[in-house]
Amino acid sequence: MYNDTITAISTPEGIGAVGMVRIAGEKAFEIAKKIISRKSDIIEPRRIYLGVIRDESGLAIDEVTFAFFPAPHSYCGDDTVEIFTHANPVLMDMVIDRILSQGARMALPGEFTRRAFLNGKIDLTQAESVADIINARAQEEVKTAAKMISGKFSAKVKQIRDSLIDIIAWTEASIDFPEDEDAVFIQKKQFEEKLRLIIDSTKVMAQSYKQGKLIRDGIRITIAGRTNAGKSSLMNAIFDEEKSIVTPIHGTTRDIVEGTLNIEGVKVIFRDTAGLRKPKDIVEREGIRRAQASVVSSDMVLYIIDGSLNPSLADKKFLDRLKNKNVVAVINKTDISSDTVKSAYCDYDKPVCFVSAKTHHGILELMDIIGRFIRSSIRQKEGCDFAVNLRQHKCLKAALTSLRNAKKAISAGISEEFFVEHLKDTARHFGEITGAITSDDILDRIFSSFCIGK
Repeated sequence: MYNDTITAISTPEGIGAVGMVRIAGEKAFEIAKKIISRKSDIIEPRRIYLGVIRDESGLAIDEVTFAFFPAPHSYCGDDTVEIFTHANPVLMDMVIDRILSQGARMALPGEFTRRAFLNGKIDLTQAESVADIINARAQEEVKTAAKMISGKFSAKVKQIRDSLIDIIAWTEASIDFPEDEDAVFIQKKQFEEKLRLIIDSTKVMAQSYKQGKLIRDGIRITIAGRTNAGKSSLMNAIFDEEKSIVTPIHGTTRDIVEGTLNIEGVKVIFRDTAGLRKPKDIVEREGIRRAQASVVSSDMVLYIIDGSLNPSLADKKFLDRLKNKNVVAVINKTDISSDTVKSAYCDYDKPVCFVSAKTHHGILELMDIIGRFIRSSIRQKEGCDFAVNLRQHKCLKAALTSLRNAKKAISAGISEEFFVEHLKDTARHFGEITGAITSDDILDRIFSSFCIGK
């Protein structure tokens, strides 16, 4: 299947100045020569040439530029031709039809990148990062994906796997030659130290998943509080537009209203929720249930307190329940609030911000608090210059389990024949991360999420 010739449009849909059509496979250059006419037949690799694409009757369709990349010196490792046309969807479909008529087939989602993986141009972690960089919606997402594409993470994984294979070879040799001076049990302390270093490195990589998840999925901030405290007004003030409906009627917000901002280069998802009180009907009850669920699942909570009222025991109790969350007590309506309310929260052990959603007073200070939280949340772990995804994290967690089992076995003096199997399991998990060991099912799942043309 992977020796045939494929084609696809590799630029987004829509009208623009330039669009790109890619052809890859053993007949890529042959097909390009048939559909593109130019004065000279001399074409050197990796140089841009001017030509004309003609239809089956010989009528010119478009004047194009194109370049030829012979295998293995191309993105996917196959012979590849990249044709740059005017970006008109009708025109580009006509170009694709001409290519298909010469024996190519339409590429599957992610097939060019899949071929790059199969041809050894990139490993599986780099292939996944290609999709990440295409789908990035904020600067930190782009930076994280770029770090993974660079191969630093892959190199670290390979280094650890190579060390494991050396240890496995050493262990199996000691089984055959137990009296040798390099035997495992004779060199037990050195052996345990090697395992400790590998475990520490693996833990650091696994811990980067939390940071990576925040960057990829976005930081979720829930705006919660009692009815009429000004949650929706604060949401509108943060976005400087009317995201949520605001009325003097208690319980106006029934469902979650979401909005997204780019803060500190990170995608931040704000959620305005229903007011917390005893529900008046079944609809409000469901709204409050969703609000409470949003609070639990969020990375940060802005708990809004009505500064125009006397301090409330209900607010105090709810803040106490949030002591294990990243929460900011936002005292709203400072334009009409009393000093009594302000003093009531002066000793609160979490950040407190005084704002007026109506006048926008204090909004900049609140955004500064949010910014500091974001910076601390995505700060790189010491010695870690990457952020793994869920699949990679699962492999690292499985590897850690096998490593700890091996360490326990050597400490307990269990025979090498048994604990070496834990080491082999660990090496297999590391191989799954980069794709040194993988299955077609995993590849299908990964590359099916790509766009066609990449």
